[in-house]
Amino acid sequence: MMEPKEFLNACCGIAADGNSKSIINIRYAEMTHGNIKKDLRLLKEYTTYLPLIDIKFINDFVYIDLIFKNKYERDLQEIWNILQDFKRRTESLEEESNKFPIVMVTIEPRNEQGKYIMASMPIQFPLCMADLSSNQLVISMLFQERDVVFEY
Repeated sequence: MMEPKEFLNACCGIAADGNSKSIINIRYAEMTHGNIKKDLRLLKEYTTYLPLIDIKFINDFVYIDLIFKNKYERDLQEIWNILQDFKRRTESLEEESNKFPIVMVTIEPRNEQGKYIMASMPIQFPLCMADLSSNQLVISMLFQERDVVFEY
């Protein structure tokens, strides 16, 4: 069994091949109140291994940062479009509606099969520059700790 710090190290940063140490899968779905296995309709799914990952724990929250080389990366555009559609649908929910959007992010270390982090329902997900001296952009997703599952 891995230690938590070992697991995070297996997920975050750059692998020997220059790509992310992890595979990232984002599922965007619509759920009807009830049974998640029966009442989940997948709207879009995207999988990539290109963005770098950084994971931070602050109080009862988990930040999952997806770091992209520049604004022209297709992965950035695809993931950002999913998150923006999720945001639009969330903001336009009617109180009586029994359907609601859900985003699930799964991160699997490329060298550790069967181990993963799964987070759902990001609270916020701003797009910002990594720092002033680079072209890197970051989608910094904030999750409540209770909505994040670690299997390692």
